[in-house]
Order: sequence, then structure tokens, then C-alpha cells
Amino acid sequence: MEFNPGPAFVVAGSADQGAEEDMRLREAQIRELGESGDVRLVETMRTLLCDQEWRIRRAAAEALGSLQDRRAVPALSAALGDPYSGVRAAAATALGILEDPRSVGFLVPLLSDVFISVRVATALAVTKLGDFRGMELLYADPVKTELSVRIAVVEALGRVPGTRAFDALCDRLRGSASPADPLADLLTFPESARIRREHTTRELPIRLAAAAALGVQGDERAVGLLHSHLSDPGAELRRAAADSLRTLGWKPESDADQALVAIAEMQWDASALARPGALGPLCARLEDPVHSIRLKAIEAIETLNSRAALPALRSRLRRFGVRETNSAVRERLVQAIRSIDRSTEQLRDLPLASSGPEPDARTLPIPAATGAEEP
Repeated sequence: MEFNPGPAFVVAGSADQGAEEDMRLREAQIRELGESGDVRLVETMRTLLCDQEWRIRRAAAEALGSLQDRRAVPALSAALGDPYSGVRAAAATALGILEDPRSVGFLVPLLSDVFISVRVATALAVTKLGDFRGMELLYADPVKTELSVRIAVVEALGRVPGTRAFDALCDRLRGSASPADPLADLLTFPESARIRREHTTRELPIRLAAAAALGVQGDERAVGLLHSHLSDPGAELRRAAADSLRTLGWKPESDADQALVAIAEMQWDASALARPGALGPLCARLEDPVHSIRLKAIEAIETLNSRAALPALRSRLRRFGVRETNSAVRERLVQAIRSIDRSTEQLRDLPLASSGPEPDARTLPIPAATGAEEP
């Protein structure tokens, strides 16, 4: 079907435009005209921002954002006062796309709009415009500020260059409580373990968004902080840090770093986990909160067959029933300890030559498990 792109067709509509089907058709036509990129339609869309139907006004605001012509800024700024939240949100989004500093003063009041969709759109718009008043939502009382609003601000910060946005993202990735958080003082007391756990859980989506945003921002100063989060207790955050490090072009060089990345990406069959340098990162995962990850770590440690892992394995086993309650993990711990203990004892008992340096135990053959003598 071909559409007449002229103003008369869109403004007039059809005779029964009150019908739902006709309304959807008009909305689709307006959006299609906006996607055409024809800036001659700006005046038409500004006219439609005054249409009696709020859905038409919303479509017109979206179309003005698609046309990306700053002549629409005054009309879109006026539409921020529309009585319908859908129109206000669409106008805020369009102003964020146009990135005209003149609109900031009109946008900021909507950061406290009663509708979450409007607050999210506004937070994104003002942050993209380089105005950091939207950042206040990052430090607002999380009980009163919806999670999606705070995530929207973090994602927008990833598209803003400069030290201030970078520092804000690093702060959110660390997950430290801000002074505005009513629980900030309580988190410092040793007796507040439960509150700290709740705070960590509550802040996880923000920290994940911050890790991703640092990759989008592309500032190499983030490498050190992201690298430290390859050892984070949370599997999701480890993976987010690894993804952003890859985006920034960082490549692991040491055996330990390669093991950290393999664990973060859940690549338990990676060759990096079969190297001696992987022992430290693997032992750290014995304390992982996810029992399936603990099991995978034990299996990988057993494959390394190093006595250096025995203290960590035995320590975890001794705490069974306290910090370890999964019977499958306990059985796997026992099996790994016995396996490493037995094989290394066999290596130690092999007869050595009467002269010459003592051979490296790692290079000696392991006798068969049946106890048969070597030929």
C-alpha cells in the first residue's frame, strides 16, 4: 500500500478515525513518515502534536525524534507538559535524540514525574545531553526510586564521555552505599551482615548495568576495576566484567588471568584451567555461593592433581554443615582429596636413581590404580 506523504492526508485522517483500527493505521502512517527522514515533514508533525487524540500526539513526538531536526525542539519542549504520560515520555525521548542543550531546563522537572515511564525517558535524555542532574537518581533512596529508572541513568552514562560519567559508573560498579542512602551508616557496623547482604542483592542490577556501561564508554581506565571484578563472588558480575574487558580490547596474558576469564565465562573445559596458574582462581571458587560452580571448581582442581590444593579442599570439607550443606559437594570434595592424596603419595614412593638430581614429581609416570607393579 502506498501512502501520500503530504500533510493533508495525515492531518485529516479518515471519516471514522475514532475507530480503533483507523487509529492504529494513523499511528503507523505517522511513524512511517518519521522514519522517511524527510525534514519537510517537521511542520506537519509539529501540527500533530496538538491533535485531540493523545496517541496521535505520541506518534508525532516519536516521528520528530526520528526526523532528527532541531527545529522541533520548541514544540517537543512544550509537549513535555502534555496531560498524557505517553506523550510526555515520547517527547522526552525525542529531545534526548536531538541532543539540543536548550531542552535541558524543560526536561529536569520531569525527573520527578508521577509516572515511571516519563522518569525513565527523562533520565536517559538529560544524561545523554551531558546534564548530570539525572545522576541524582543514582544516589536517591532506592526504596523510593524505581530500579528501572536508576538502570536507565547508568546505561545513559555509558554514552557520555568524560571523567564525571566515568567516576559515577565506577562508583556504581563498586556498589558502595552513597551518603544519600538511609542505610549507609548501618552498613559500616559488623553486626549489620544481613543489611549488607540485602544491600548487595538490591544493587546487583545497577552494578551489572555499570559494568556493561564501562565497556560501552570505552575508557581504558576501567580495565583495572573490571579486572578486579573477575574475582567477584557473583557469577553474573564476573561475566559482565569479562564481557566489558573484551569490549575494551583487554587480553589475559598470565595463566591466572586466563583462568579467571574462563571461570567468568563458565568455560570449564578450557585449556586455561589445566595449567598450574589456574589453581588460585579455582580454589577461590570453592567459596562460590552457587553449588554447581563449586562442583565444577572441585573437578578442575582434581584434574590439576596438585597437593597445593589440599589445604583449601580440606578446609572446605571441615566446614561441611556450617558453610557447606550440599551433600554432592561434600562427596566430590572427599573424592578429590583422596584422588590427589593417593596419586601424589604414589609419586613420592617411586624409587629414585642413586645419583643425580631428584626428578620433578610432576614429570614422573603415575602407577596404575590397580596396584600392579611397573615393568
